[in-house]
Amino acid sequence: MNKVPSCPVGEPLAEVTSVVFDGHLVLLDERTGRVLLYSPTGSLIWHALAAGASPAKAAIDLARVFGVPARRIEEDIKHFIEDCEHRLREAAETCSSQTESIESIGWEAGATGNASPLQWRVTLGAITFDLSFERPEWAAALHFPLCRFASPTTAPDVRIEVRETAEGGVSVIENGKETISSIEPEAAFSLVRRRLVENLHPELDWLAMLHAGVVATDGAAILIPGRSGSGKSTLVATLAANDFYYFGDDFAALAVPGEAIPWPVPLSVKEASWRLVGEHYPVLSQTVAFRSRGRLAKQLHLGAASWNIPPQPVKAILFPSYSPAEETAINSITPADALARLLEDRIWLGFPVTREKVVAFLEWLERVPAYEMRYRDVNEAALRVPQLLKAS
Repeated sequence: MNKVPSCPVGEPLAEVTSVVFDGHLVLLDERTGRVLLYSPTGSLIWHALAAGASPAKAAIDLARVFGVPARRIEEDIKHFIEDCEHRLREAAETCSSQTESIESIGWEAGATGNASPLQWRVTLGAITFDLSFERPEWAAALHFPLCRFASPTTAPDVRIEVRETAEGGVSVIENGKETISSIEPEAAFSLVRRRLVENLHPELDWLAMLHAGVVATDGAAILIPGRSGSGKSTLVATLAANDFYYFGDDFAALAVPGEAIPWPVPLSVKEASWRLVGEHYPVLSQTVAFRSRGRLAKQLHLGAASWNIPPQPVKAILFPSYSPAEETAINSITPADALARLLEDRIWLGFPVTREKVVAFLEWLERVPAYEMRYRDVNEAALRVPQLLKAS
């Protein structure tokens, strides 16, 4: 993990710091928290420019290395700089001083057919939270996944109020004191979820929070990131039916030095997976469906006892992909490939995002083996997953 000097060519690149990761270039703009990943070629270009070479001089030097015309490389350098500046400016236009990068799950208000209350209490693990919301849509976003843990008569340990700011944003107030805010009202879900996790584990230093499932067994956890439709939730549910502890389906909180924290809220099963998941959980056939992002789904309640399981070290990262035309296969992927896939989805590396936090995450990512799995039979896939822990 090597640091590269900031690139002096134009704004906003002048304020960007960089790291070489697995031969690739990682750029960080601490003003916006934006993290970008470029190829080894991009790393060579950045090195040359950071050393003080002009684009024309860098092109001549790189032409000697690659044996291609300098004019072609100079065009590549021009496009590289333009791409960096465009992506960083785009981030600057949309960022705010407290904007989270993890988005709301997007539960639709009234998904269960009932209006969500604006105030209620839940007990997560050993802590009871009293939650109150100024906006009904904020209340609905949290009430739907957490209502399973309602405890209306228990005295609260922490009171959390979610209020609208004068600018139209959102503010989270704990026991009378503001702890975090955002100018983006849609960030309410992720802000509250983050504070719930931090209250459950105040002693921990956070490495990352990201969109992923987590299962654990024998003192080791497997991180399972995946976009909607990848087969992630179906695989997580099947693994939970095969003696894995269910740590979560849509949200993974990782503590330093890389331990997964339980967040066992109900798993969301899309309509296409009802039959497969229902083979292991017959109760699913009796569960009322709801709509999430316009699609039918059902909640599956798993592993409420997992709240009290201590953090487990992540020993493998698995990116699943349901592919009905292919045999089940697991292949290793590089740390850079794993990072590229994670950056395509929701990932939070702290606020503010600093070079130290990014480097800590990258060093962890280099240590943990990552794999991609294509499967057509989820039960066969679930039998293959334990092999990853034996190999790590």
